[in-house]
Amino acid sequence: MEEPAKDNTQKHVGRFREKLFAREHNCQRLVLELVRMGCSEQELLPLLFAVCSLPAIAPPTLLDLHGMSKTEVRLLAKDMQSVATRLSILRDKPLNPKHALLKGSADVRRDLVRKQVASLWDVLPQIIEEYANCLESVWKLRRQRFKRKTLAHVATLRLLQYIEERTGGPQSERVSNLLNAGFFAAGGTEDRLPAFFNEEALAKLNQRSKKKGP
Repeated sequence: MEEPAKDNTQKHVGRFREKLFAREHNCQRLVLELVRMGCSEQELLPLLFAVCSLPAIAPPTLLDLHGMSKTEVRLLAKDMQSVATRLSILRDKPLNPKHALLKGSADVRRDLVRKQVASLWDVLPQIIEEYANCLESVWKLRRQRFKRKTLAHVATLRLLQYIEERTGGPQSERVSNLLNAGFFAAGGTEDRLPAFFNEEALAKLNQRSKKKGP
């Protein structure tokens, strides 16, 4: 199954190459320049094709909370903290279910299990509170790292890093020209051309990635 998929991908990349070079002769020159500087056309063009194709299908941002909005996540964390506080109040009250559990009929084997369950119930409020705190922390971390970032951004970073590793520099101007032409070669339209395909935005994207790390 892998070979047919690989062959199909190569066909798409081949068509993309034809359209890209037919669109502007300057693109063929830019690719050849990058190849002379150390890139491999067999590695460069698939990366370029991926970046230019992704915006055309309008992928969602990487900040995917499986259907939950930012407000819903915050409300869930707040509700859990409220529950944890109320359970803490019940810890030494008659309403605490652990008292009824421990008063069951005497049985050596069951008593051991009852005590283990009761001890878990004692720390349940702390567990729920910590879960709520972690939920908010994970949300904040993902928002900081992936805010407004799409799969196209990630693919673009991969392309920039590959070119920089091979040529010794990000080559932002060359990459910008190739991305803009490649986007239309991949079937993109003017109204959906990514703003981060310009030279300055690519340089900033690359710099921010280096500061934040992987």
